[in-house]
Amino acid sequence: MAMEACLTGTAANITSKIWEYSVEPLWAQLGYLFSYGSNVNNLRSKIQDLEDTKASLQHTIDLATRRGEEIKEPVTKWLADANNISETVGEFLNDGEGQLAKTRCSSANYFFPNLLSRHRLSRKAKKMAQSVFEIKVACNFSIDVSYIPIRQNIIETKGDYMEFDTRSSIKNGIVKALGNSEIRSIGVYGIAGIGKTTLVKAVAKEALHAKLFSDAVEVTVSQFPNLEQIQKEITDRLGLEFQKDGFKERALKLRRRLTKEEQFLIILDDVWKKLDLLDIGIAFEDHQKGCKILLTSRSQDVLRDEMDVKNNFEVALLSESEAQTCFWNIIGDDSLSNHNNHEVNRLTTQIVKECACLPLGIVTVAGALKNKALHFWKDALRQLQSSAINKKVYSSVKLSYDFLKNEENDEEDGEQSQQIFLFCSLREEDANISIQELLNLVTGWGLFQNVYTLEAARDRLQTLLDKLKAHGLLMNGIDGDSVKMHDIIRDVGISIASADPNNMYNIRSNDELKMYLDNEKLKDAVAISLGANFEDQFLPPRLKCSKLRLLWMSRENSLLPDHFFKETKELRVLNLSYLFLKPLPPSFCFLQNLQELHMCFAKLGDIDSIGELKKLKVLDLGGSTLVQLGEQIGNLSCLQVFNLGRCKKLEVIPPNIISRLVNLEELNMEGSFRNWKVEGVVNGNENNASLSEIKNLSKLTALFLNIPEANMLSQDLFSTELKRFKITLGTEGYCHEGSRILELIKFNISRLLKENGFKMLLKRSENLYLYRNQGLKNVVYELDREEGLPHLKHLLVNGNDEIQYIFESIEHNHSNHNVLPILETLSLSWMHNLERICFGELTGPESLGKLRKVQVLICDKLKSLLPLSIAKKLEEIGVRSCRTIEEVVTYSADQDHHDSIEFPKLKEMSLRGLPNLIGFWSECEDQELLSATKSLLFNEKVAFPSLESLELRGLNFERIWSETSCNYKLQNLRSLIVGRCHSLKYLFSFPIARSLSQLEHLEVRECRNMEEILVVNFDDQLAQVDLFPKLKHLELRYLHYERESGEGLQWSRSDIHDHQSNSDSATTTFFNPKVIGFPSLETLHLKDVNMERLWPQDHQLAAETFPLAIPYLKNLSKLVVKGCDRLKHLFPLAIARCLVQLQELRVTDCRDMEEILFINYKELPASNTGLENYKLLLKLQVVSLEDLPNLTGFCSRSTGYNIVNCGLNTEQVGFPDDELEMYRLNHQFPAACSNITTLNVEYLSNSEYLMSASVATSLVHLKKLFISECGRMKEVVVMTKEFRQGRSRKIGLFPSLKYMWLKSLPELERFCRGYKNDMEYLLNLNELVIRGCGKLTTFISNSTDEEPQENLVSRQPLFHDQKMVQYGDQEEFLSNLVMLEIRGDVPKLLILGSHQYGARTTIFQNLECLELYGCKNLQKLLMPSWGFQALTVLRVESCNGMEYLLTPSTAKSLPLLKAMVIYGCKKMREIIHAKDDDELQGSSSTSSSILKNNNIVFHHLEFLGLDGLSSLTCFHSGNCALEFPKLSQLVLCACPEMRNFCAHVIVTAPKLLTFIGTNYIGWNLGTKLDSNDHVQVDYGVHDKYNTMNIEQRKEDGGDDNLDFFHSLTVGADDPQARNLCKPSSMIIHILRLRSSPYSLSLPWQWNPHSPRLRLHNRPDRMSPYCRSVTFVIGFVLLPLVMGLVLHGTSREADTLTN
Repeated sequence: MAMEACLTGTAANITSKIWEYSVEPLWAQLGYLFSYGSNVNNLRSKIQDLEDTKASLQHTIDLATRRGEEIKEPVTKWLADANNISETVGEFLNDGEGQLAKTRCSSANYFFPNLLSRHRLSRKAKKMAQSVFEIKVACNFSIDVSYIPIRQNIIETKGDYMEFDTRSSIKNGIVKALGNSEIRSIGVYGIAGIGKTTLVKAVAKEALHAKLFSDAVEVTVSQFPNLEQIQKEITDRLGLEFQKDGFKERALKLRRRLTKEEQFLIILDDVWKKLDLLDIGIAFEDHQKGCKILLTSRSQDVLRDEMDVKNNFEVALLSESEAQTCFWNIIGDDSLSNHNNHEVNRLTTQIVKECACLPLGIVTVAGALKNKALHFWKDALRQLQSSAINKKVYSSVKLSYDFLKNEENDEEDGEQSQQIFLFCSLREEDANISIQELLNLVTGWGLFQNVYTLEAARDRLQTLLDKLKAHGLLMNGIDGDSVKMHDIIRDVGISIASADPNNMYNIRSNDELKMYLDNEKLKDAVAISLGANFEDQFLPPRLKCSKLRLLWMSRENSLLPDHFFKETKELRVLNLSYLFLKPLPPSFCFLQNLQELHMCFAKLGDIDSIGELKKLKVLDLGGSTLVQLGEQIGNLSCLQVFNLGRCKKLEVIPPNIISRLVNLEELNMEGSFRNWKVEGVVNGNENNASLSEIKNLSKLTALFLNIPEANMLSQDLFSTELKRFKITLGTEGYCHEGSRILELIKFNISRLLKENGFKMLLKRSENLYLYRNQGLKNVVYELDREEGLPHLKHLLVNGNDEIQYIFESIEHNHSNHNVLPILETLSLSWMHNLERICFGELTGPESLGKLRKVQVLICDKLKSLLPLSIAKKLEEIGVRSCRTIEEVVTYSADQDHHDSIEFPKLKEMSLRGLPNLIGFWSECEDQELLSATKSLLFNEKVAFPSLESLELRGLNFERIWSETSCNYKLQNLRSLIVGRCHSLKYLFSFPIARSLSQLEHLEVRECRNMEEILVVNFDDQLAQVDLFPKLKHLELRYLHYERESGEGLQWSRSDIHDHQSNSDSATTTFFNPKVIGFPSLETLHLKDVNMERLWPQDHQLAAETFPLAIPYLKNLSKLVVKGCDRLKHLFPLAIARCLVQLQELRVTDCRDMEEILFINYKELPASNTGLENYKLLLKLQVVSLEDLPNLTGFCSRSTGYNIVNCGLNTEQVGFPDDELEMYRLNHQFPAACSNITTLNVEYLSNSEYLMSASVATSLVHLKKLFISECGRMKEVVVMTKEFRQGRSRKIGLFPSLKYMWLKSLPELERFCRGYKNDMEYLLNLNELVIRGCGKLTTFISNSTDEEPQENLVSRQPLFHDQKMVQYGDQEEFLSNLVMLEIRGDVPKLLILGSHQYGARTTIFQNLECLELYGCKNLQKLLMPSWGFQALTVLRVESCNGMEYLLTPSTAKSLPLLKAMVIYGCKKMREIIHAKDDDELQGSSSTSSSILKNNNIVFHHLEFLGLDGLSSLTCFHSGNCALEFPKLSQLVLCACPEMRNFCAHVIVTAPKLLTFIGTNYIGWNLGTKLDSNDHVQVDYGVHDKYNTMNIEQRKEDGGDDNLDFFHSLTVGADDPQARNLCKPSSMIIHILRLRSSPYSLSLPWQWNPHSPRLRLHNRPDRMSPYCRSVTFVIGFVLLPLVMGLVLHGTSREADTLTN
């Protein structure tokens, strides 16, 4: 049986071999004969599929090309291969069929064809079909055929920067200045077009590349700066978002955000005049030495004088040779190669000369002449030569403009390009002009003839924009969908546009508008751009422009006259963005030719009249206040673009409006209407449209839509013709960028998948965002099992608890396609049931082939991230708070892992909160074994050659790296952050530390068992390598490890310490300079680190082992130590001598700290009895010492040297700059204090004075002094006899001091004693604030040493005028004071000032702001008759001892007063009181001429507030007439006793707006010093509680009975005067007057001899709230106003009371 079986098997094998080698091949050859037809037909089918694929790909390529993107090389190669095989197959099908026909052309052989030819052709057809199939399969590009070149950071230069000698030195100088820590701002100036912007961008690029800055932002300021836009561009770069904050609030937030930056560059380009950076929010702290401001301007004076920039660089013209080189770099060497070189060179020289060697002129002319014939060059030269020298730049740009049209065979393109250029010049300066805006514009203008769709117009527009950019007339905008125009080119464009025959005007100011209207220059205007550069009163009642086709206006809340458009019947493009259009002007009906209308962010009401504009093609209502869409809008049958995006108040869209817009191509309703009608369901929205109406829009190619509920969807809603879309299904979506976006929020996806239109959207989406949806377990398989979402680039899944897998392998879903072949980013969060991202192995060759970034957050069932084959391609990995994850990269047994496993592209990795992580990757598949051996995070085989940033937090590993391996390839690691890794005992081994040659940032925090940072063994050769050579920032926090011996954390082991040193000292030392020198370290932060000593003592750093020449910590500029309780000394003398760059020192909350600088005098050389030869900490600028209860001094001597009253039992002390002598007070270091600029002292609890006079006089550069919360301080500076003895000349006390704050010093009696002939006191003090100094008797006492202080106090006021300087005409005490604030009770402050000042005194002569708060004993401001002539702000609050504020003579001495507020002074009965004035007082019988001469005129007063004055009866009871020519806001609140403003005199205030309230009126008055030390005032009335303007409050149903009212604005001669003028958006109409405790005389020009109210028409005093007339109305009693009868009529009374 066995033999038989064997024979049977042998025979079977022989038979199979015979079949395999003979029969089977023969059968295959015969198959070609029988399958000829099917093979040929299959080839035809395959080639047709290939042609379809080519067509689709070509369409995608065309779109990408129009977007300005580059086509990838594999795509072009595939397309060439496909074209070749298509051609080959085509020839075969034509020729092969002919050959076969010849073999059967007769009836004899019809049924017996030529078998050889049939066989050959059939075989060839089959092979070709296979080749065609392979080519088609290789087309896996989908839509990922192109790329946008990545620009470096945010700085983008136009073209390649050309390096020239005249530029190189400037550029190098600027870069060097940027690297200088002492320089904060740098300026670059030069004439227009010289290349300043290009140069600073090149500088910024180089500085960023050199790591001088971590980031940069460029902002164009322009001639008319938009401060809010400047704020926005900077905050956008910083990632800071604003809500509805006001300008000042945004500025404050920006300043706070900028303080967090350490290396940040702000480029302010094109500065024309002084710009208050602090107002905008641009401010860096003194310690932010790495933050700079780079400015460009046309004027050196602007930079040097107005912006206070000390380091300025001039950009000069190019040399002649450089100019020619620049010219030829643009032209190209091949241009005119066939012409005579001598002639070409001659023309080049002359053209460059005529361009005045100006880069802008050269670039524009060269761009125009490129590839042009020689006669063009000659003609260009002639045109340039005919221009005057001051028109060179104009001629250069004009020439390029003219060449647009003069190009051969391209006249139509040229005209259209010129028109687009002129359109761009009409936009505001430095505008970022979106291509969508321009598309709408050319559509409305009708620029493109024979172009009938928006897509075709878009293509045409993109072509012309490319042409304009090639000619140097436009440049790329901030993104790929926008363009910009250089300001010089724009200026030329404005000039060209305004000339005949263009007649297009860009009007940039009210004066310019008035000039054009007066000259009737606009009567022939074709286009007018006003932007926001106008005010309503300058607009004409009718715009008499019969030829006008374009009008742009965008001033917020501007109002248009009713008949404004009556004579603009030819208008085609109208932009009224931001205007107040409730209702639309009646003259809208005259705009029957209008084709484009923009009312973005406008205040809108009824817009039905727009439906009469039948020719309208573009209607943009985006962001407006529209509530209901009028039914007449459905009549706009020509409409192509309709924007309702961000109309958040839109509630009603009646049915059958959208469906009637049959020509609509783009519909934008993003973030807008949500109340879609649900068909067949009663839901309260029956009066609204349904989404099914969109299906009628057959031409729709772009759709942006929010659909809140699934039942609103209709079948087949989404057209396959959509090319651009953002569809949000669910609640209001998030902001995402991209052109094909699909967002699903809280939807049941399984239902959506049944709708074909939704499937189409899925397949074509580039961005897919899924938030908290249902009905989905396997993302890719269920969403698109056929193709695997081939176009998707970005996928975000959040909060979808049903999902188990993101994608599956082929073996599970039985498909053979690539999965997500172009996906770039994957973000997964809050997915509690996600088990795997990839289930099984993806075998598709391009599956996830482009994945670069993976972020995973809180996925509690996920155990691993991705397989190795995918993870190796990633550039960024982030995994956070995934409790069950065990591996980041999964093990694959079928891959060869003998060599190292590199992750060649990985740049950033963050692993946080992964308590069960076993390892990053491991070769072992046994998870139990892995768990048991868990100790090493990174396997020795893994390598990260490109890794730059690594963050590890919340991991349980004993080691991060192997101790001995150097194969990790960490040479590019720049940032390492380790936190909450409690099992770690050390961070680095020596081999690992040695490999981190590029490490710049190191943070270690909250690792409670960490013993050492660096493990150094005895065998490690430290002398052969410089560890951490580039480390700049070192931060150690919350490292509390303590050995049994009591020793704390160390930087490195003591194995390598000097064996002769004391072992205890050695083991308790944190740093050892012999281990690491930290040559680049700039910032060192130590917080809550358990250590006794940072550095060894001086004797351990002897010269033979630690020479002073060692570059130890040579670049350290900031040292912060906090919460290190065991530290007794900060650093020894030897270390202090190394800190040559230290600028900021902060020590806080160190319980045992006794001194900062420890000096062991026994260790000093015998020749040095003191420290005279040591120069220590010379660059120290900021010292902050806080919560150091045992601190005895900054430094002390251990040999019995007495410290004079150090008083450092302190909680907070801040001392900027060199502080040594400040605390030793021993006269050893007087020169060391000279550089201090800011001194901040707080909570100095045990000292009665701050400093001695010797120290004080050394502070010659001190600018700011802040002292607060020092409970025992009686005097700031102590003057002693010893100090004054032996001085032969006067010395200055704080000669540079500008700002002084004395706050919460309850025992302070005086600032210092004054001596007539010894000192010069505070000569440059600008701002003085005194708060809570209850015992302050006199600021600087004038006394002798023998005179008792009590005698002094009894006869001196707070600020006496004793002349402190006796030499000639030198300035006196406080003569430069600009701001004075006194807050809190000062017992001796009865009178501010003194009669004994005399006529020659200059005290307070420059005071601009006086603020007094809570001075209970202050009775009067007794100011000299010439007094406070510079005062602009006077504020008095809660001074309850005052019965009046001013006398007439004092009031007259306030010519510059701009704002005055008196608040909460309970005894104040009168503001101006005449009885105590010794001047002549008028009487009731005084003639009018005498009254006029005796007038009190507040020439500049704009804001007057009288609030909470319970005893106030009137403003002035005397006989001086009052005039307020500029008073615009008067606040009267809670003054119940006030009956008359003035009882007997005439009061004139032609611009007044009055607010009266019984309880509360919100007002503000803010003051500050600007950069020129002048007071800036900000005031106004506001709604404090709702932060919205009053008009909005009324619209929203607020209380009509607010205690505000708008004063009457009427004129006698105007028939419209009987009606109230429309107020601005901040003011409501007059509210009805209600019962009130007031019986108040209302407005102005009261004549005591006439019972009637006098009205005057005063067109010269136009109110900003009434454009026709203003008012001058006399004061009468309120009951009289309620029944007012004017000249025998009652109409005005009706107006007031209704």
